[in-house]
Parts: sequence; structure tokens; C-alpha cells
Amino acid sequence: GRRRPKGSLLYITEVAVHPSARRQGVGVKLLEAMDVIATQKEIETIYLHVDISNVSAIGLYRKCGYQLADATDPVFQEFTTSLNLHPGATRGRTHHLLYKNLRLPTWIDEDNNFHQETKLVGSLGFEIPA
Repeated sequence: GRRRPKGSLLYITEVAVHPSARRQGVGVKLLEAMDVIATQKEIETIYLHVDISNVSAIGLYRKCGYQLADATDPVFQEFTTSLNLHPGATRGRTHHLLYKNLRLPTWIDEDNNFHQETKLVGSLGFEIPA
């Protein structure tokens, strides 16, 4: 997150629910707790990677408000490469980078100026005024 202010991102490295407790809302509660902690710490965006074949986890994350990061997202390449999760790096496994904005993200431009996004794009593809 070099193009984001220090302390504005949270990266979740592992989410696991014991098999006997799955499909009972435990994963949702874990992610909701992360949202509370992140909000208290003034985190703007939470990121995580998920194996593209883990359909259940992807469904959980989507249900909790996470979106697929586009490969053009400045953070995508940085996280995916630095964590060695780019295609082919993990014995043929491929990962999605997902994110959830808890508030409008702040970005750092080429001149080290801070600016906040002025719009959010909804899941239907149209702009939502800030």
C-alpha cells in the first residue's frame, strides 16, 4: 500500500473456521469483528487474498461486503507479488485479492499529495455521489 497513507490499510492473512463450526455464521462474526477493530483503528480498507478455487470462502467474503480488486488497482500488484501470491508462485494456485472499504480511501499521488476518492462505484456499475 505505498500509495496509501501509513496505517490506513489492514491485511488479513488467514481466516479459518473449524469444519464442525462451518455454515453457522462463525465466519461472518469473525469478519464483523475485524470491521469493528479496523474502524476503531481508523483503517480505511481491509484486504485479503483467497484461492480462486475456494468458492465457499469467496461467497463468505462477498456476503460480508468484500469486492474483487482489479488487477489495475495499485495495491493489487504490490500485495500479490510481495506476498508471493501471483499466478504460478504457489504451485499453480491462483488467488483473488479482495477488499472492503470501510470509508472513502485516501490515496497518495506521484507528488506525495493526499487526496480522497470523490466517488464510489456501486456493484451495478454506476457512480454513487459521495
